[in-house]
Amino acid sequence: MYTPAVGNVPASPWRAGCWQAGLETSGDPGAKWEKRDKYGVPKTPGVPRTPRTPQNSPRTPTELPHLRGQGAVMGGTRPLGTCRLCGKEASLCRSHIIPEFCYTSAYDSKHRALQVNYEIDARAPTRQVQKGLRENMLCEACEARLSVWEHKFKEYWYTSPGLPPKMDLRYQGILMESADYKSFKLFHLSILWRAGESRLCKSVSLGRYAEKIRQMLLAGDPGPQNILPIIGTVLIQDDGSVFHGWVTSPMRQRYGPTRVYSACYAGCEWFVFVTDHLSKELADVVKALDKEGKVWLLYSPYQEAGSMKALFNVMSARRRKNG
Repeated sequence: MYTPAVGNVPASPWRAGCWQAGLETSGDPGAKWEKRDKYGVPKTPGVPRTPRTPQNSPRTPTELPHLRGQGAVMGGTRPLGTCRLCGKEASLCRSHIIPEFCYTSAYDSKHRALQVNYEIDARAPTRQVQKGLRENMLCEACEARLSVWEHKFKEYWYTSPGLPPKMDLRYQGILMESADYKSFKLFHLSILWRAGESRLCKSVSLGRYAEKIRQMLLAGDPGPQNILPIIGTVLIQDDGSVFHGWVTSPMRQRYGPTRVYSACYAGCEWFVFVTDHLSKELADVVKALDKEGKVWLLYSPYQEAGSMKALFNVMSARRRKNG
């Protein structure tokens, strides 16, 4: 599982050079690099590329054997396939899992961030990226549907009223008001659902709730507070400043018998309780986001985030393995 990303991380010269040259990297400084174009075709130095025309451009699964069985052929510049949300055959957009605006603070001055691989045996524990996780997943209409909730969250969270850049440490949390319950909840559910549909987020398995959330997104129905409730904690540094430089794909955990997925973005760690029948112990969870637009957020040191703890554990395991 990859967890992107921490910004402003110094890049080693060899990796930065490979990135600027557009080369594929394996994580091994001694490896041989091979240039490829955007279609994945190796480039031969000194040999000009044949221009693509309707006559020589592949259009069928027979002509594209590497796509056979994947329900995708080339249509214009986008692959054709089944939209995961509406189920229609269409040209698929390169959909992000977490919106790109959540990565802004994770990038350095050259728009690079460090992506971390949580697998202990990973050959390349880290790599540089310039965009968040993306996958051909949604048709243009469904991409536009989800973007409405993204724009509303972005405006509310970063502009008006906006999460304060620094928390008042005299208190244990902050109350955000005037949130639109519908768009706020659907925004977070859409991120979890996309992660569950993506091949890049292997830790997310929603079971029957995948279809339930899909129907909620299609209908634009956030459901009542006690179904798939969401809570958030503000990730803060020692001086109370909000830490926006950590973005992670959802990670699975449990709170008693309830399955919970947590992900870090927008300066918070967000928890989605995958249930439609809360236990008495979790009755207060529904109060964290209510239909009146109140969002209650506790403070938490960013080092205490579940993904950060997992990273520390992975790093320790790697050191023990490597002696």
